[in-house]
Amino acid sequence: MSPTGTLAKAKPVYQHAVLAELEELEGKAERLLSFMNTNPKYLELCHEEQGVLRRQLTAMKNLASILGERIEIWKAADDA
Repeated sequence: MSPTGTLAKAKPVYQHAVLAELEELEGKAERLLSFMNTNPKYLELCHEEQGVLRRQLTAMKNLASILGERIEIWKAADDA
């Protein structure tokens, strides 16, 4: 899913920062999902904390989607 490195032209510093943020965020979301799906410690958490972690994962996915939208805008502008 990560579009890191897909912009052909030289990128402004803020675009590099967004690409790095997306890559880091996707890694964190993958690790959280793995914890939730495979670690027995997750099931030991109270239901309230499990719910907070599910909401956190959703927020991380939403932010990743938004960052991806920004990158697509830049790609479209480069293609124009």
